[in-house]
Amino acid sequence: MKTYTNLEIVVKGKRFYAIYYAKSATQNIAFRADFDALPMDEVIDLPWASQFPGKAHKCGHDGHAATLAGFALEVDQMGADKNIFFLFQPAEETGDGAIQCVDFIKEHNIDEIFAYHNMSGLAYKTVGIIDGTALCASKGMTIHMEGSPTHASQPEKGINPAFAIANIVRAIPDFTAPERHNGLVLCTVVHIDVGENAFGIAASKGDLRLTIRAL
Repeated sequence: MKTYTNLEIVVKGKRFYAIYYAKSATQNIAFRADFDALPMDEVIDLPWASQFPGKAHKCGHDGHAATLAGFALEVDQMGADKNIFFLFQPAEETGDGAIQCVDFIKEHNIDEIFAYHNMSGLAYKTVGIIDGTALCASKGMTIHMEGSPTHASQPEKGINPAFAIANIVRAIPDFTAPERHNGLVLCTVVHIDVGENAFGIAASKGDLRLTIRAL
């Protein structure tokens, strides 16, 4: 783990951090990057593509971790006048990782902590600084519906949630229309699961899964 650096490395379960200690430093600052993968197969043929089946870097978080690691190595080689902590945090998408790192800030008396996020569309070798909210937090929502089952030849005798779910999906663009809100509001359909793989039975249960983002 320490083949390429003299930094102290501390592993705390699913998260870890590296520490650079400066001589006579009185201030502790931290830089945080996250790492998340999505539960899907990698489909890109690139040197940095995931090597693990069923796990893929689709949000660019591997880029966050890679740049923080490079920054840590540079500080290790070039030096700094402050104690610097390089925090690698899991589970940014759910917020669980941030909760895990609260104790880190208290334990090490961190005076300032800086985080950053990549964003498509920016020019190469530029840093974007925005006054206010730069990127949205997200929340997953599942709408579960139950009707009543019936044979597929007699759909009128049951209650099929597929139509209600379809109506919700159809209404999302109106719910999130820019003229209805102050700032960005997004509601993205990520998964629909209705009925069973049985052609003789009408669907009677269904789940609509959405990711909601807003400023």
